[in-house]
Amino acid sequence: MKKCKILLDELPLTDDKFTANDYSAKIIMSEIGENIFLKELCGKKIAEIDIVESVLKVRINFPEKIMLLKNLENDIKSYLSKARGIEKIIPLGMEKMELLFSDTEVPELVINFKEKKQAIIFGKVLKSFRFNINDSDSLRVVKWTNRKVVLASSTQMKIFKKTKSQIKTIILFVTKQINLTPNTIFKQKTLKFLRSYKFHKRNKSGIEIFLVCTNQNSDYFDDVFKRKAIFKCLNRDEILNSLDFVLSNNFLVNEIFFTEENKVAIKKRISIFYDDYYPNKVITQIIARQIEKNLGIQVDLVKTNFKKVTEEADFRLLLLFDNFSEIGLLYYLLGLISPLKNNLEHFKEYHNLVDKYFTQSINKTRFEENMCDINSKEALFFPIGSLDSNYLINKTESIYK
Repeated sequence: MKKCKILLDELPLTDDKFTANDYSAKIIMSEIGENIFLKELCGKKIAEIDIVESVLKVRINFPEKIMLLKNLENDIKSYLSKARGIEKIIPLGMEKMELLFSDTEVPELVINFKEKKQAIIFGKVLKSFRFNINDSDSLRVVKWTNRKVVLASSTQMKIFKKTKSQIKTIILFVTKQINLTPNTIFKQKTLKFLRSYKFHKRNKSGIEIFLVCTNQNSDYFDDVFKRKAIFKCLNRDEILNSLDFVLSNNFLVNEIFFTEENKVAIKKRISIFYDDYYPNKVITQIIARQIEKNLGIQVDLVKTNFKKVTEEADFRLLLLFDNFSEIGLLYYLLGLISPLKNNLEHFKEYHNLVDKYFTQSINKTRFEENMCDINSKEALFFPIGSLDSNYLINKTESIYK
């Protein structure tokens, strides 16, 4: 049996794929089982999704795999009952789900939604790790503790452990005690030396970083002019240049220009929360310096634990990982947690754009351009950049996709 030893900077908070919302969970759970909408047999997907108007249909292409439809139906029911946070919004438009059998046709799982957009969004979600199904010789959980996670099949085993030490990670890799390092643990100074190492790899992590105001009790949540004053004094290029090789310019194709507004009274002290993971502290320190220099107000930086999210600060550094590999969903979720609802006109405009994107009435570039325009008017969030995936790998396949 082939063994692969992997270090992560954190292990998942839960082994329940329907409630897991952390990046480590996505990494590990993507390795468990297989997604029937992505897996191919004989050049054909095991299952396919058809959407007509507001009806989503799942069809199995191989008669011997029919039981997978029932497994999928059970998984969807679990997702509906367990979805947490902003993911609760995704299936709200579902009206009815039934498994239909007939004498002449292959059975179908039929799901009715109120709107076509909702059916399309849920179709994207079905292709995520949340709906991976154990089939044939896929990896399964053998052991799951707060110190170690072990996945195995008849041919391979993957062992995940946790570390927060760069030095320990490098030593274990060089001495061949591990095959794969964490992908977000190495600091910029370390990467200057590692980037020329033949075992170093760099790609996208799928994590996007934003400065947002989601605290409804903050003065900034209800006042677009105050948010604009803060966002306008920020210099994204300085942040990206200061963390070269750690951050990249993100998916927003246009710079966001926060226009000059009437002078507004801003309190002399604001707070920003950040989770205790690199490079969050460095990013917020740069942001604090920029605000203090340009507005002359004091910024309190508060280190938090992502395991227990609170909304007491004026702003927070928000890391969203692209759970469903779909940019439209990322914008959709950002719109739900931002102060957008304070302006009904822009709220409708924003969600109309999401509708057009998912129904393919507008292309990706135009969609992003229009989203940038709305954000310029409403100062919903300040996009900072994409977190790069930097890791060392030897004699195994990457799990960072």
